[in-house]
Order: sequence, then C-alpha cells, then structure tokens
Amino acid sequence: LQRLIREHHLESRVVLTGELEDARPAYAAMDVFVLPSAQPEPFGGVVMEAMAMAVPVIATNIGGSVDQVADGVTGFLVPPSDPEALAGKIELIMRDANLRFQLGQAGPKRIAQEFSLDKMVGRIESIYEEALVQAKFGG
Repeated sequence: LQRLIREHHLESRVVLTGELEDARPAYAAMDVFVLPSAQPEPFGGVVMEAMAMAVPVIATNIGGSVDQVADGVTGFLVPPSDPEALAGKIELIMRDANLRFQLGQAGPKRIAQEFSLDKMVGRIESIYEEALVQAKFGG
C-alpha cells in the first residue's frame, strides 16, 4: 500500500494510521467509510462504528453488511470484487454533499431502531427459543 500511495502521489490524501486506541477521531475525519470485503464477514463492528459516527458506509453486499447497511439510506452495498461499482458509489457520495449528509445522519437512527440492546437481546432469545422447540419437538 505504501508503494502504491507513493507511486500515485497520494501521500497528502491517504493516511495509514495503524492500530488506534480510540478510533473516533479517525471516523470523525472521514467523508465516507468503505469496507470492500471479498469474503463475508459475520458482523463488522467497524460498520456500526462508522454509522454511529454519522459516516456514510459503502460495503460489499455479503455477510453482516447486508443486515447493517440500509442500501441507499445509510450508505450503499456493492457486489464483491467489483471495483467499478465500488468506485461509482464512492464518486457519487463524494460529489454530493447533501447525499453524504443524509446518509450519514441516517446511520445513528438505524442503529437506534434496529440494533438497540433490547432488540438484539430479543433476537438472540428468539433464536434460543426456536432451537429449544426444534430440539424438543424435532423441528
């Protein structure tokens, strides 16, 4: 990455921070958060962190990102291994400050509505209850 950054003269635009104790200042400095996973991730905490900080998210439409990102509402979902689709969504967000603001503002609202502690506990309890019923009565 460092070599590519130098080759393309992006030193003033790309910052490789390494591990951060407190990532909030990094999220606050972002215009958009991109998670271009090629393989499904179960539930990317970084997606939730970015959304909580009102940063629009672009992620691949696999794994946990599908449940986290409301496509067109809190950010965008793109196919994995599709650099053209990814670049198109990045360009769309970067060219439209109003869209960037709207997507960002929707992130904390989505977290409060869909991922509150009460909602998540309820979902986990229903999974256990369903498993118990299936174990007891054979499905």
